[in-house]
Amino acid sequence: MKQIEKIKAKLLKEYAKKECKLDNPSQCKKSRCDCKIRAEVAALIKIVIPKGFRNFSIHDFDGCDKDNHILLETEVARIAKEQIMKYCWGKISNDDVIKLSPGDLLKRSIIDSRILNGKSIIIHGRSDRKIIRDEDNEISSIKSLPRGRTLIASIMTREAIRLRLKKHKHMISYDWIDFPQLFGGLKTNDQDAKDYVCCDWLVIDNIIERFLHTSENAKSFVASILDPFFLTRIQQGLPTILVFKFDVKEKNYLIEDAFGIGISKIVNDKDTLTISVSSTDGENGA
Repeated sequence: MKQIEKIKAKLLKEYAKKECKLDNPSQCKKSRCDCKIRAEVAALIKIVIPKGFRNFSIHDFDGCDKDNHILLETEVARIAKEQIMKYCWGKISNDDVIKLSPGDLLKRSIIDSRILNGKSIIIHGRSDRKIIRDEDNEISSIKSLPRGRTLIASIMTREAIRLRLKKHKHMISYDWIDFPQLFGGLKTNDQDAKDYVCCDWLVIDNIIERFLHTSENAKSFVASILDPFFLTRIQQGLPTILVFKFDVKEKNYLIEDAFGIGISKIVNDKDTLTISVSSTDGENGA
């Protein structure tokens, strides 16, 4: 699990100097000073969300990346945005999201109830592929084009972290790990990997298709490693955000054999929010 104390202390000094005109935060005499919690939120965003995705909010989500390259078709992006909004704020229109400030959106956030109810999220979809050819027109590589899966997870995680700005929401824990790293850690009985099991809001990114195409023995081994972890999270009612780099709907019949009962339960739970970024329509639900 990631430690934030050093980053938090540095940010606290910056906030105290800017907002309270103090070099030493401990000298603040205000009856209510928000610098400490703001520094904590900023530190969590910095350490939990991957570099390059930390500053994106729902206001930035339009199906394009930061360089305005199209990631998602208009209709796919529209449906995905509606699902994000419904999970984070319940009944809210795009016009409301556009006009409301971050503070007003925070007041309307229902993510705390989503966490309390253990409502997991699946973000999935196949990528288009770009063939790279060399000077002799021979195929040198095949590149998967981005579809905004990590971007969506980042936007939702940022909103979840901002819950700490609310009173009495300071004890929620957040973390983010790539699936191969988690699997490797669980396989070697690494304590840091095992600690993720009790995280209140856990994003598991980059779940790759390769695991679907291994031998039966390999699949049984993978399931034996993953099931205790994910079944424990399910039993504890903790939401898991699973980011698949393939279309789960198309490959659903392979999920349990390849990844175990735990992940299959999350994927097929009627209460799980499923956000598709494949070129077909996404799936509603929240």
